[in-house]
Amino acid sequence: MAVIWDEKYSVGIAEIDEQHKQFVWIMDKLSKAITDLKPKEVLGQIFNDLDRYVSYHFSTEENYFKKFHYQGAGEHIEEHEKFIERLTEVKDKYSRDEMRLSLELISILSDWLVNHVHDMDRKYVDCFHEHGLY
Repeated sequence: MAVIWDEKYSVGIAEIDEQHKQFVWIMDKLSKAITDLKPKEVLGQIFNDLDRYVSYHFSTEENYFKKFHYQGAGEHIEEHEKFIERLTEVKDKYSRDEMRLSLELISILSDWLVNHVHDMDRKYVDCFHEHGLY
C-alpha cells in the first residue's frame, strides 16, 4: 500500500507542509518495509526516523504557538502528547516481540495525518497567517 502526499493535507504554510510531506514519506517507507517483510533492524531504523520527525515537527508547531500566543495551544499539545504515548507503546511492544508491525500501524498513522491536519492543524492557520507565516 503506497502512502503518497495529497494537496488535501496542505495547510498553506510552507514549512509545516514540508514537514507533513516528510511524515508521509516516512509512512510510505514503513508501509513498504512491512509489506516487503524487512528485518526488524530496518523497521527499527524507520521507527527512529519517525521519532525524530515527531519531535522536530511537534517542537516546530509548539514554538510557533508560544511565539504567536496561539489560543488553542493547550489542546493541540495534549494531542501531540497522546500521539507520542501511542507511538511509544507500539514501539515498546514491537521491541519486546509482543506484536508484529502490520499495515494496521500505517492505518493508525494515516488516520493521525488526516484527522490531525483537518481537525487540529487547520485551527492554527489563521493565527500563523496573521503573524506572517505562509
